Amino acid sequence: MLRKYFSLLLSLCLALTVFTVEASSVNAMSLRSNALAMPALTLEQANNALSSSSSFFTENKGQWTEEILFIGNTDFGKVAFTNEAIYYQLIKDETVASQSIQQTQTIKLSFVDAESPTVKGKTLLPHYNNYFIGNDQDNWGIHCNNYTKVSYTNVWDNIDLSYFFTPEGMKYEYYVHPGADIQDLQVQVIGADLISEEQSLELFTPLGNLKDDNLLVFTQETKQTIQSSFLVKNDTFSFDLENTSTIDETIVIDPIVYSTYLGGNEVDNGYAIAIDNSGNAYIAGETYSHNF
Repeated sequence: MLRKYFSLLLSLCLALTVFTVEASSVNAMSLRSNALAMPALTLEQANNALSSSSSFFTENKGQWTEEILFIGNTDFGKVAFTNEAIYYQLIKDETVASQSIQQTQTIKLSFVDAESPTVKGKTLLPHYNNYFIGNDQDNWGIHCNNYTKVSYTNVWDNIDLSYFFTPEGMKYEYYVHPGADIQDLQVQVIGADLISEEQSLELFTPLGNLKDDNLLVFTQETKQTIQSSFLVKNDTFSFDLENTSTIDETIVIDPIVYSTYLGGNEVDNGYAIAIDNSGNAYIAGETYSHNF
């Protein structure tokens, strides 16, 4: 009788154990199933996001010097953003005696007599970067967010600035709000020579040139075009806007940025350049570079 009792008790314990294990397995399978059913981001979604933004601005979380807030890649090199200035870095690879040599030229655009602007990344992308630089974790950047736009608020009183990417490349725009004085907007350029025409501004460097062309200035709401031109004095440029005293809405200053930074490691000559209605540039010339 005692033997039957122990046998019955053992069978009951085994049954409870099996039930508990099966229940746990079901719960685990259910959790895994839910996780698979609702992924945070699919490869297709990530691919679409990356394809729609070939370039982006990455925030600094310790992987670069602390003054830098964001860095982005452009068709001419790199661009870095700080509170007081924006830096363009032109990069050119050359082959000399079968050795690859990289040359760089840095241009600094400083905000003259500026306020202390608020600088933020906008239009957050779903992917991020990690930087594991050396053995010192203070130089690592973990989960650095990427954005398609960097926005400066109140660079000068009531004047904002945005850099962003379009299918045609990087652009920038100034936003002059009611109450602003357009004469406050002045940018000093170090590392390039300035040459301006009425609707264009060109930055000349030994490695190539950057050109702000087809200057367009208009009111943000009513889309009224405003006569405008670049002004250059020594190493500083600004904008001349006509008949703005009666305008009571935000004015957008919208140049188109071109890079004439192209060529190879031999002789390249450009004889003519033209721009079509879509903003595409066409260059006629000759090149002796195999890596043009």
